[in-house]
Amino acid sequence: MSQRKLGRAISAVVLTLGLLVTAASPARSVLECRSPDGNRYFSYSCAPGDTKTSEKLLRSPGSSAATTSGSATHKTVTLYVVPSCDACDLVRNQLRERGVPFSLHDVSSDQAAQEAVQKLTKSTTVPILVIGSQVLTGYDRVALGQQLNEAGFPAAAGPAAAP
Repeated sequence: MSQRKLGRAISAVVLTLGLLVTAASPARSVLECRSPDGNRYFSYSCAPGDTKTSEKLLRSPGSSAATTSGSATHKTVTLYVVPSCDACDLVRNQLRERGVPFSLHDVSSDQAAQEAVQKLTKSTTVPILVIGSQVLTGYDRVALGQQLNEAGFPAAAGPAAAP
């Protein structure tokens, strides 16, 4: 077999394996939603009355990660904020950099979000981030990164474009 034919055969095998791995990897759509009052959030489905503004298909790095009960695909991430909050913006930006889907709730105008925050922390301090059953208050870049790692959200290779 010539060098050229051997190279083509190897390329075909590599391409086939790549396609098989990609096909076996589960994917999940993450939606960007907008509530009637203008709040944006990221979730696997938009709440009734909210508008889907975009959709992104996320692939798991492997099929085993999606079937593990503690994997990131099973973690719900919720961020409670108020407008003009620098710490809230920092948390939101770090989540976007990591590509973490999250729902966003403005407690300044959402009574249900205010009640949820009160139940979670017995306080009204924001930002409040809920990752699965873990509740983080305030902003600490390192602590948030560690919590995202523990929750199974991989570190981003580079900064992602903010939606």
